[in-house]
Amino acid sequence: MSNTTAQRLLGHSAEALAALTIDDLERGALRDDGHPLASASPLRRCLEQHKPQPPLTVGLRTAKGELLWTQLAALPVEDDDQSAAIMVTLVDISERRKIERALQESEIKYQLLVEASDVFLLCFDRDGVIFHANELIADLFSSTVDSLIGKSLGDLAPDMPDLAEAYLARFAQVMESGIGVSVEEMIEVRGKNGWFSSTVVPLRDFDGEVTGVQVVARDITRRRRAEIALRAREERSRHDSLHDPLTRLPNRQAFMEKLESALQGVRQGRAAFAVLCLDLDRFKNVNDSLGHSTGDRLLISVARLLLDCVGPDDLLARLSGDEFGVLLPNVQDASDAIRVADRILGQLKQPLALRDQEVYTSISVGITWSALGYERTEDILRDADTAMHRAKRRGKSRYELFDADMHAEAVAQLTLESDLRRAIERGEFEVYYQPVIDLVSGQISGFEALLRWNHPTRGLVLPGEFIGCAEETGLIIPIGEWVLREACGQMQRWHAKYPHREALSISVNLSGKQFAQPALIAKALHESMLVPSSLKLEITESVIMEDPKTASELIEQLRLEQVHSYVDDFGTGYSSLSYLHRFPMSALKIDRSFISNIGPDGENAEIVRTIVTLAHNLGMSVIAEGVETRAQLDLLAEMGCEFGQGYYFSRPVNRGVAESMISRDCKP
Repeated sequence: MSNTTAQRLLGHSAEALAALTIDDLERGALRDDGHPLASASPLRRCLEQHKPQPPLTVGLRTAKGELLWTQLAALPVEDDDQSAAIMVTLVDISERRKIERALQESEIKYQLLVEASDVFLLCFDRDGVIFHANELIADLFSSTVDSLIGKSLGDLAPDMPDLAEAYLARFAQVMESGIGVSVEEMIEVRGKNGWFSSTVVPLRDFDGEVTGVQVVARDITRRRRAEIALRAREERSRHDSLHDPLTRLPNRQAFMEKLESALQGVRQGRAAFAVLCLDLDRFKNVNDSLGHSTGDRLLISVARLLLDCVGPDDLLARLSGDEFGVLLPNVQDASDAIRVADRILGQLKQPLALRDQEVYTSISVGITWSALGYERTEDILRDADTAMHRAKRRGKSRYELFDADMHAEAVAQLTLESDLRRAIERGEFEVYYQPVIDLVSGQISGFEALLRWNHPTRGLVLPGEFIGCAEETGLIIPIGEWVLREACGQMQRWHAKYPHREALSISVNLSGKQFAQPALIAKALHESMLVPSSLKLEITESVIMEDPKTASELIEQLRLEQVHSYVDDFGTGYSSLSYLHRFPMSALKIDRSFISNIGPDGENAEIVRTIVTLAHNLGMSVIAEGVETRAQLDLLAEMGCEFGQGYYFSRPVNRGVAESMISRDCKP
């Protein structure tokens, strides 16, 4: 007989169940471990031995052949006819079995993961005794998993009592709070130090009670070493980003960061500071003449010298090519900075030994200090730089202390530069012409081309106001090229219009930068088709004496091409007639400063006479500049001076007026 629950579970009707034998019921049945039940049938044992069989997990087959997991028990009974019988009770444990199975599979997977991973695993009960460990932790302590079971942490690390005590304290904390803790620390194992990260978490039973702790640790030594190496690289990279690779000094970025910190300190009431901007004088000459490697050695030597001139609390930095900066904290007034500048200037009076040669150099220094009420670090460095450039303009190898007028001057200079660039683009320049007179015939022998700037707001601007800026910025090259091209072209047009005045010449002032580019001269002559002998190039003494050897070669090259070269403003530089005989010059122009005082009783008369005589002895013609009176003209003619120009004859005029002069000069 059977009840409805058994019928429902096994999927048989009452009649079908009544017809089943023990063999039928156990056919295909499985034990808890998955093996067939046949050889260990609890039902047949109960029937034959007439003994109760305790509950047993058995998988029975339903009418559909599906496996039904049950808790099966058998109890012997006697029926009415005294024949042997048993009563079988079944409890459906399918859901519980699924849960247990899933839990078991999870534990297996977890164990496999733990064994296959790089973690060290230990499980401790509430008494601190190990009840589970993995192979990795056993290998770490040169032991086996079985040997670790039952040991305490003190047994595991007897020579590390402090570590054991620290972990026992963590165990107590975790078991009390129920919250895990994680740490990273260096631990000595087998005589070697290594970094480990460990996490201690509570272990709980089905009721949620904490029964122990689990320790999961990882060897992070390689990671920590990589992190340390990375930090070292980052620090090295940071250091390199803030230092100049040549001199090893802090660079501009580092200087500006320290300057910002100093400025913040002043705002908070700390001591004032000063900034020095230093720039080597004529450093380009060293690079050009001795080579860049020598220039680099010079920068290194200067850096070392400057370090000796500043204090331990001062900051010396290389700001750019040959420019250095000094930040002086804790100054009382500007005189503290001036003392440092004087010390530096004094040290640089001695030559610097660079391997097998000695090099003399000097430095220009600009100074400013925080008492001027700065708000931005950029303005501080700008003003120190402005003062330094004034020191250069005033003769180099000196210092200048910044004042407000310098800033206004710098702004004006910047405005002038911008206006100059626009003047080139807009065609605001114009060539004026001043006649050069033959003092014997009284006729015009030629003209000197003089640049004028028709400024849109300032009107006519003379060269003295902008040539310095043009030379400093390099704009003199395009401006000078335009003047040369315009002057040659105009003289060629006059030759074409007045063919009987083909002897007229045009004189053009040549800057040092133009002088170094003879191709520009050839280009102007080619484009204008002007006869080369009609072009006279005026070159100042300073340009010639800056590099005498190169100057001599270029002048000779021009002479071979029939272009005449004149020494301009003679007497204002540092050359001499005895030196000029080395250069194939056609003529020299005596500066107006000598001509202005050559009256009968003038002190310059004999000087001018001597210059004229010696120039003639060297085969040179003489042109007197700045002739303003008849008396000057007569005296110059008496001395044998061939040519003159000045306000006595005419001021510089535009091309229209100049052309009318030629026209009048042509009439009998």
